[in-house]
Amino acid sequence: MKKAAGKKIVRAESVKSFFVYILEMENGSFYTGYTDDLAARWAKHSSGRGAKFTRAFRPVRIAACWKVGGEKGEAMRVEAFIKSLARSGKDSLVAKPSSLRRLYLEKKGDAPVLRPLSARALVKAAQSSLS
Repeated sequence: MKKAAGKKIVRAESVKSFFVYILEMENGSFYTGYTDDLAARWAKHSSGRGAKFTRAFRPVRIAACWKVGGEKGEAMRVEAFIKSLARSGKDSLVAKPSSLRRLYLEKKGDAPVLRPLSARALVKAAQSSLS
């Protein structure tokens, strides 16, 4: 990282992307988490080496996923927000992932950059994190 006139210059390749995701579990429940490596985290959850909850109830699919702009803390705040929702709120997000930013703004008053990922984008994100 270089400094120019007292300001930090961050190289594009050093900026991490974070993802917040909702997994649908084999028992029909949802699990919400965040990661900077979607493919690796999915592999851990699927193999039973992820979070305690996903060891008991294996995931069947990534029900929804968002790429979060900003730092790790932003992803953690979005994850906590989703976890605070009732099941009906999570169902709504799974049905329409683009509604997360509006809902977050309504409840919190300010929202990070949130980009819902389509199934095609999920595959691409997983492949890029493998390389």
